[in-house]
Amino acid sequence: GSLAADGGRGDRRGRNKAPRAAAIAAADASSSSHYNKAGCAVPLFDVVVVDEAAQATEPSTLVPARWIKPGGVFVLVGDPKQLAPTVLCRERAVSDALAMSLFERLQANGAIAHALTVQYRMTPEIRAFPSAEFYGGALVDGRERPRGVRTRTRTLRGATDDDDVEIDVDDDVAAAVDASSSVHVHVHARPYVVVDVRHGVERRGAHGGSGGSLSNAAEAKLAAEAYVAIKTRAAAARSNVVSVCLVTPYRDQIAALRAALARHVAAHDAKWAPAEFATVDGVQGREFDCVILSCVRARGGGGAGFDDDDGDDGDDDDASAAARERRSRRTIGFLGDARRLNVALTRPRDRLIVLGHAATLRRADETWARLWTDAERRGCAFYHAALAGRTSAGQPRRDGARASSASSFFDALLPVERGTRRDEEEERRRPDPPPRKRARGTEAAAPVDVVDLVS
Repeated sequence: GSLAADGGRGDRRGRNKAPRAAAIAAADASSSSHYNKAGCAVPLFDVVVVDEAAQATEPSTLVPARWIKPGGVFVLVGDPKQLAPTVLCRERAVSDALAMSLFERLQANGAIAHALTVQYRMTPEIRAFPSAEFYGGALVDGRERPRGVRTRTRTLRGATDDDDVEIDVDDDVAAAVDASSSVHVHVHARPYVVVDVRHGVERRGAHGGSGGSLSNAAEAKLAAEAYVAIKTRAAAARSNVVSVCLVTPYRDQIAALRAALARHVAAHDAKWAPAEFATVDGVQGREFDCVILSCVRARGGGGAGFDDDDGDDGDDDDASAAARERRSRRTIGFLGDARRLNVALTRPRDRLIVLGHAATLRRADETWARLWTDAERRGCAFYHAALAGRTSAGQPRRDGARASSASSFFDALLPVERGTRRDEEEERRRPDPPPRKRARGTEAAAPVDVVDLVS
């Protein structure tokens, strides 16, 4: 048979020929409606497959369904635990009606969904939390060790012996782990690292983003240091190009990240670690060797204060859950969407670095609280040595001493130990500051967090 693809608006001739001349046709859901203009009066296909069906609105999914022959098969492929359909309408009745995909509606009405639980992308260390949190621990690893890569198995320490993990690492990292018990050596080998950017502060409109988008200069600086460390290692190895994506929920932070990394991505050795910048929505369905996730939201210092809670909606579990979700969205915006978090955490193949303000995220959202707790338990939670006025070896830093260089980002990470969480817990228990008064005619903070796509 033959294959034809819908070329979109600029390829009308190819589009009109596709359904009659090809055994297989590829098109987005909306473009398949043009098959009618090609003079097709009868259904065309024995099988119609709709990919990313859980992210499509119900009406758009029904468009290609009209071209199934009698007795044909209609296959919906998607992940209802990731991004939901994009609905821009702010009228709740309309948005609620369109927010559920046909995939989810069929599931809710008893249709049997066949779960594909073997994942081939992430290392086990990266896969562990998303699997437990979003998929009930159902994901299993099918990824094999790349051919020609020499690795050794080493044990990385967790909070307890039960939390220790075995991991395959490069020869040079294995030698460093064998030579030292320091956690600063072990962090180099960890594919999954969560960094508490305690001094970070969110700023609105600092980079001129539309609608008063948010940025966090401290996270942008650390993201640049993390990228340089990855790039330096890749350039030294000179074996494989390492793809890096810097992901954030906000366009203003993308501008901050671009500015922080400008000279690094322009350097001659950047070819070994090409960098991309995108929002969480922009990386749905994609994958990278390394992902640096900048969470941005931080209420400290000059950051935006929390809005008052609407109060308890009653004893009903569903109502209480809805109230918690609304409060989370008001406090941390996009980060309060568990589906977006799932997307962000499952994009990397080999390394995931999460930069965020732990106290803000813990307090605002239960999913984020579990993520930090899990990272601490597994020995994956850190904070930056320079932020504590200490050297990477844990010694007090002399006045005037420079912070760790960009190339030693991982050396400058100190482990978050159980005792260090007291201050965070006390901060979480403090009452929220009163909501700031807004000038008449200005919008509240929450509506700014409408869909923010960067391709």
